[in-house]
Amino acid sequence: MKTKILSLFLLAVGNVATQPMLEIKIVPHASLEGYGTEINGFAASYVVVKNKSKTDLNIWSQECSLGEKPISFEVTDSGKKVFSVTKLPQDWDNNSPLPYLLKKDESYVYPILFDEKWKGFPDSWVRKKAKIRAVFRFASSPQEEKYVNHMAKTKFWAGIAQSEEIESFLDFRTQSQIDALEKMKEDQLKRNEEYLKTHPKAVTKPGK
Repeated sequence: MKTKILSLFLLAVGNVATQPMLEIKIVPHASLEGYGTEINGFAASYVVVKNKSKTDLNIWSQECSLGEKPISFEVTDSGKKVFSVTKLPQDWDNNSPLPYLLKKDESYVYPILFDEKWKGFPDSWVRKKAKIRAVFRFASSPQEEKYVNHMAKTKFWAGIAQSEEIESFLDFRTQSQIDALEKMKEDQLKRNEEYLKTHPKAVTKPGK
């Protein structure tokens, strides 16, 4: 039994090793000397996918739903708790399968904005330092294989590739959350001003 399990393991490793190699890299929104990097929910960061193999290969363009599936993130907080961050399914007006031919040594760049379209990250993280890794995973279905065989001569990449884990300040507030917070502050200031107008004695004068 042990021999059979070992054989299956070696077969799996062999299959992964034969996959065209992709290099995955996270480019944070900001990088400042003396501060570090920051990834947030109101400015785009990027995931760069580079073809490091010796041949061209196809991946799915982000202009179709198949191109949204591959990218996810693993976030590890200071307590070693791991969060899996994935994108929610989106509605598409035109969702025809669209391949992208990634030539050897060339790169494809995915803009990433952690807004309401993403799920899995901790709520209301405000500039907390954590570790983050991008995961690029794709396993083709029979329907996709049929499309590939019919439409494309170059093989589609399938497998799992990961970026190096980087440490960054993560701010998972979205722009709408920030706008709502700013509006609350403005409304509070207006209420304070109205109160002082109707209660002038509430104003403390210097020296009193």
